[in-house]
Amino acid sequence: MPSLGAGFLHLWRCCLLLILGLTTPLTLALASPAPAWGAPAVIDLQQGWRPEEIDLYHHTSEGTNLAPLELALHLPDPRRPGHRFLEGLDKRYGFIPSPVSERNPHGLPVGLAIDPRPERFGDRPYLGLTCATCHTRELRARPVTSPLGVLRTVRLPVHGGPGLVVPAW
Repeated sequence: MPSLGAGFLHLWRCCLLLILGLTTPLTLALASPAPAWGAPAVIDLQQGWRPEEIDLYHHTSEGTNLAPLELALHLPDPRRPGHRFLEGLDKRYGFIPSPVSERNPHGLPVGLAIDPRPERFGDRPYLGLTCATCHTRELRARPVTSPLGVLRTVRLPVHGGPGLVVPAW
């Protein structure tokens, strides 16, 4: 019988560690008390980011002024009359929803920021992009049943890696 090469064994060990590393947080999240119906369970991958750093990374403008903020906030959605365009960015274009915070008072998705710098020059605040637009990704697992019997989706945010949203420059 031919012997397995050292490279194959190393690859096998790496795959096993990867599987164990990803399933352990998933198992812990499923065993934790379930959130309200429909609320996804967010699993922290322990990347060393404090919540303040994540919010800063997600919502600090890099100087790209796309449109005046008030215009962007009130832009109608041509596909859904009566709704605003920014409300559907997560479902249609892959943006990650983000909660309201001091840096994100309008609940903009990850990767969009308010740039107040033009106000210093007599202009108004603008909506802009952040580094997180292209360098944050969220992996989602299909709904699973927890030990408590509640169906929920699992979300795994990955900060600083390749994203799913790639603006055409």
